[in-house]
Amino acid sequence: MELLLDQYKAENKLSKITKQETAGFLELYTRDELEKMQAHNLLDVFKTIPGLVLTKDSLAINTFKKHKMKDIPDSVARLYINDHDMSSASYGSAFLVWADMPIEYVDHIEVYKATSSIEFGNEVGSLVIKVYTKKAQREEGGKVRLMASDNGGYDTNIYYGQTLENGLAYFVYGNTDDIKNGEYTHLYNNKAYEIKDSKKSYTLFANLLYKSWTLDMGLYHKNVDAYTGPGIHKTPSGNGVESQHYYAHLTKKFDNGLRVQLAYDHMKNDARFLDENGIVIFDPDSPYEGKWLVNDYSTVLKDDVYSVILDKKFHFSKNSLLLGAFYKHKRFSDSAYFSAAQSYIPPYTSYQNGATAQNSLDLSSIYFEDNYAYDESLHFIFSMKGDFYRYKKRVKAQDKVIARLGVIKNIEHFQIKAYATHSYIPATFVELYNDSNTPMKVNPDLDYATFDLYSGSIRYKNAGHSIEGIISHNKLKDAIILHPVYGYINSPDSVAITTYELLYKYIYNADNKLYLNYSSGKNSVDLDVSPTYSFGARLFNRYKQLDFYNELTLRGPYNYSGVSVGRSYDYTFSVKYHLSKDLSVGIRGDNVFNSGYKQVYSGYYEAIPITPQRFWLNFEALF
Repeated sequence: MELLLDQYKAENKLSKITKQETAGFLELYTRDELEKMQAHNLLDVFKTIPGLVLTKDSLAINTFKKHKMKDIPDSVARLYINDHDMSSASYGSAFLVWADMPIEYVDHIEVYKATSSIEFGNEVGSLVIKVYTKKAQREEGGKVRLMASDNGGYDTNIYYGQTLENGLAYFVYGNTDDIKNGEYTHLYNNKAYEIKDSKKSYTLFANLLYKSWTLDMGLYHKNVDAYTGPGIHKTPSGNGVESQHYYAHLTKKFDNGLRVQLAYDHMKNDARFLDENGIVIFDPDSPYEGKWLVNDYSTVLKDDVYSVILDKKFHFSKNSLLLGAFYKHKRFSDSAYFSAAQSYIPPYTSYQNGATAQNSLDLSSIYFEDNYAYDESLHFIFSMKGDFYRYKKRVKAQDKVIARLGVIKNIEHFQIKAYATHSYIPATFVELYNDSNTPMKVNPDLDYATFDLYSGSIRYKNAGHSIEGIISHNKLKDAIILHPVYGYINSPDSVAITTYELLYKYIYNADNKLYLNYSSGKNSVDLDVSPTYSFGARLFNRYKQLDFYNELTLRGPYNYSGVSVGRSYDYTFSVKYHLSKDLSVGIRGDNVFNSGYKQVYSGYYEAIPITPQRFWLNFEALF
């Protein structure tokens, strides 16, 4: 156990090894911080990221908003577990499945904002979340963690790591949980409808390391209530979504710096929606305004992704050069079914029901990044990437280029960063291809949205104190939107988005830290559909055998769909008592005063809390 404790104390070393200062603006969550927070899934971390607002859509899919803006596209957020990009053919990124994954097997988390993603050698994204798991060579033992909430939920975790005499190191993890986020009542036509928000899931993970070979395997399976559902009056009567994603990722590192990666992903998303007061879906046979009003429809999405990635780093006296390429083959299928059609708008026409759409994509990419050190205090970064999309049928081919120029200057206690990036947001199969055009009309002729991002920061750091100001300006063109008549189209309007962040950190020592942040935003189209500003405070402390964590998030008001939402205050805390080196107990309270951020949904008359008021008891034992 002494060895294990020493490894615990050295956790910062691993995070320092993996983080990339040139990749963008980094928010780092160390192992010690995650343990003091008693965080048990990614959502506990996501709600504290400066400049972003964690929310969920009407189908209980977790997503982010920028200040005053709507949800950012699913494919923009890239989630990595170690070096594996959680990829999807249907949605571009599997973030929407894994966003609430358990994190007891996680060592630390890096969040890169305003990045080009080139340096990570995979698919395009401007928000990159890198989750690094615990490793056998740092654990050499096991752990059990049990949690129970005051509303009847539970979360159980177990892992074990060992290094064998032949040099093989293995780490295995398992989790099962029942998360109850809340139940709400919606009155419509003098009848009460229950809106439920809960999740049952299980997770399996294994990491094998032998010499220069690494194999990761993971599975996440969950059943969730579909929240308010897609009904026009938000009167669900049995919604549910079952999702499963599993993957395998093999990496070989050679002595000459060459790295080869092979990966496979499989995802299935099975959703059924019931609403006796009607769900609007598009009529596949009508080129214009035809829509069905149905009581019951379901969709089944399946996809497979095969990946080959090669990269090599070269180090010279003044330059560090990364060269790489990857190829991905993505297969997609989508089946849509509906029954009990109430009516048709306009009058009745024929329709197809239960058709299965199938397509595939070959994605090839080449990229490079050059980090040039003019001297010890001045670095220039230039990177470029070419992506080539070729679809099996109907969808037009697209070739896209990402380019990024950056400079980092250190002047005594000051650091200045500036970046200019041209990039794009790819369309997904859900938007591009579906033979039945149900429930939404797709558009195989969509252009990919493009954007130009300019960002900069200045940071002062001295004697444990750090203060940093960040500004980003993003001009987006050809954004993909859902038109009420024509389905998915490219917006004819461009939009400019500017965000501001002010960050302060005081690190007294490894056990006592204070983080403060303020962020706000504006846009050129005068949208005001999410909080105008946010303020966050996080305080970490230790006294003898007690760990303390306090978190306060204040968000500004907004108005959406005719509902005004005032300021919100989310206070979260945790206290952990170490009974011995191997045993601890604790309590965590989420949204203690039940005054946290709430989300508005079209068709529902009041805002719903994103993080419920809830208290967790926590037990941890090392063995």
